[in-house]
Amino acid sequence: QQRMLAHAEVLEFERAAEVRNQIGALSRVLHQQSVDASSLSAAERDVDILAVRVQGGRACVNLAMVRGSRHLGDRAYFPAHVDDATALTAAGADDRADEAAPEVLVLEAFIAQHYLGQPVPPLLVLSHAVDAGLIDAVGQAAGVKVRAQHQPREQRRIWLDMAVKGAGIALARLLSEEGSQRERTRALVEALDLDVPELDRFRVECFDISHTAGEATQASCVVYENHAMRNDQYRRFNITGVTGGDDYAAMRQVLTRRYAKLAEALAEGSDPVGAASARPRLPDLVLVDGGRGQVAMAREVFAE
Repeated sequence: QQRMLAHAEVLEFERAAEVRNQIGALSRVLHQQSVDASSLSAAERDVDILAVRVQGGRACVNLAMVRGSRHLGDRAYFPAHVDDATALTAAGADDRADEAAPEVLVLEAFIAQHYLGQPVPPLLVLSHAVDAGLIDAVGQAAGVKVRAQHQPREQRRIWLDMAVKGAGIALARLLSEEGSQRERTRALVEALDLDVPELDRFRVECFDISHTAGEATQASCVVYENHAMRNDQYRRFNITGVTGGDDYAAMRQVLTRRYAKLAEALAEGSDPVGAASARPRLPDLVLVDGGRGQVAMAREVFAE
């Protein structure tokens, strides 16, 4: 992890990626171990082990599956909006004896969602104790008797320790990769000498015009925000009313359609964004595919 971060800090991202791949390979070796569980009863040879780690505003739930007494491997899940989710859940948990830790809230939310409509083994080994009512509800929905255990012994203790270590490795890798991507964003902002008040909200929208032999012209828009590509915000526009093959006119049309209403709202003094999570909003940077002509057309649109 230290080597990867050192490469990322000096923008040696290719070498950082090589170390990241080594970390991933070591992690898989750690996870793909088979264990002898002959001492377990027949009813407890199918087990799910769930370990959660929360750090740096991110969470990892590591799920290890044991079927027929064999450890089949781990899979790491990274729930989104950890800070918001834990805050909302804590606000509605006044009836609990004490304020639940973020790890407990994340684990409970994961269990409720993951086993919805999914087979549930008779035993869940957990890194943190969760609400017994949740386990009962999961079992009733699945039609099986489910038991949860968070302080296991012997073989199940070994399984849980492996899952906890796996969660830590996966979360550390995620945070390191996000840190590397954040440095890429910072390098771009500095190279272009942009004024960006909040680096974590830095937003880039990229446009390209495509057509088939001058017909069926389309424009595509991809979005980069919070140091990652946002596939759910990608858009495709059908271009109409322009001469086939006129990429300049097509670029004018897509940029006007994308930003005119937002610009009007800003001119009127209203907030086109609203809440911080609302979409769309004006980007900090727009990239267009093409030459000087496409760039000049984009500048004209924004000037208007």
